[in-house]
Amino acid sequence: MFAASYLFAGVAALALVSSVGTFFAVPEFSHRRSEEAADGAAGDLAAYGLTGFAVSTIVFGGVCLLLSLLDGRGRQGARVTTWGVGGLSVCFNVALLTVDFYDSVPWYGDMTRTVAVGMLLLTLGSVTLLALPASHAYFRAAPSARRSERPPSAPPAIPPPPGHPPAPISQSPPPRHLPPPSHLPPPGHLPPSPSQPPPPLQGARRPVAVTAAMAVLVGIAVVTLVAAVVEIRTYQAVLSWLDDYRRTMEEQTAQYGIDVAFPQLPATAAGPTVILVVALVAVAALLIGLALAIRLPRPRARITVLVTTALFAALAMGRALLTAVSQATISRLTEESQRLKESVGAGQYQDPFPSFTEIYPQWAPQAVYLTTALAVLGYIAVFVLLILRGSNAWFAAAGDRAHRYAPPPPYLGEGYGQYPGR
Repeated sequence: MFAASYLFAGVAALALVSSVGTFFAVPEFSHRRSEEAADGAAGDLAAYGLTGFAVSTIVFGGVCLLLSLLDGRGRQGARVTTWGVGGLSVCFNVALLTVDFYDSVPWYGDMTRTVAVGMLLLTLGSVTLLALPASHAYFRAAPSARRSERPPSAPPAIPPPPGHPPAPISQSPPPRHLPPPSHLPPPGHLPPSPSQPPPPLQGARRPVAVTAAMAVLVGIAVVTLVAAVVEIRTYQAVLSWLDDYRRTMEEQTAQYGIDVAFPQLPATAAGPTVILVVALVAVAALLIGLALAIRLPRPRARITVLVTTALFAALAMGRALLTAVSQATISRLTEESQRLKESVGAGQYQDPFPSFTEIYPQWAPQAVYLTTALAVLGYIAVFVLLILRGSNAWFAAAGDRAHRYAPPPPYLGEGYGQYPGR
């Protein structure tokens, strides 16, 4: 049953991947359609169509995620809706595998087919698991289980009719097993009660440090989404540089009667960028989930946040290091190109091609360094806030609540204040 929910949540994740890839393919697909139809309006129409498809895919992913959560809670209506949405998803993905309107952008066509196959398999698996007899039993028992968890409500007190006194409160007779009054000890000499540790404090307020850690996690998620937007803008700049390079190469080779085309140039930048953007969006979603997980004193959630923040901080610093290495490589290539021009002679050689330093906009590495610094500082702040004394006490008290103390043994009448051995 829960496997079916997880599989349908995977459908939502693949829908998000498809929407991100579609947004990346909009400029290139529009450019190709304009060239094929020799009309700019055709490219604009294709861009609008892909944008609408990406937005509808995001909505579909949200619906799938909501249905997966409701299925896990045993909602019969969500189960039936999942069958309907799953059937529509199967039909749509089969249609995507049979058409080839997106083949003008090769990498987008490959990604669309891969995502369609993955969504098809996950949807069929989820729908099949929801139809098993074990799932039937789970959904039948879920409503009664939810009703049993609700506290019983006491019936309202009925006031007596006018002119009638209220009914006397009946007093329960004393228990028969109590010893005679003559055997009672004198006042001030009560028998010792069995030792039992008091229950932990209930309803403790969340420490300010934990609330601050939650806010910082959400802030890091926002910074991560900004980093994803930066990657998209950087990809668009790289795509523009590649188009300029291709156009210049075609103009230079056309003078000698050579037809040169570079249909795969944009794909060299799209693949890694799509992977990175999807990873950043997944990290942002995970950070928000971790922030919600520690709003209650869950010790395991706290440990998960501590480990995750340390890991993500290391990954963020690694990303900044890779950016610095890439910038150093581009600078070295630019210096070598400049030395080549000087050796040939400034007046004899004029490079018509765009410079390597223009392949990335100047703000791109600075944005990477800024978002990385903010993220790393945020991870350090979360780690420190969750290991403070107040946070430790709050989560430790929650761990103590898991212990159940045994009630005192019943009085069996051997003598006043005497209890049988355990």
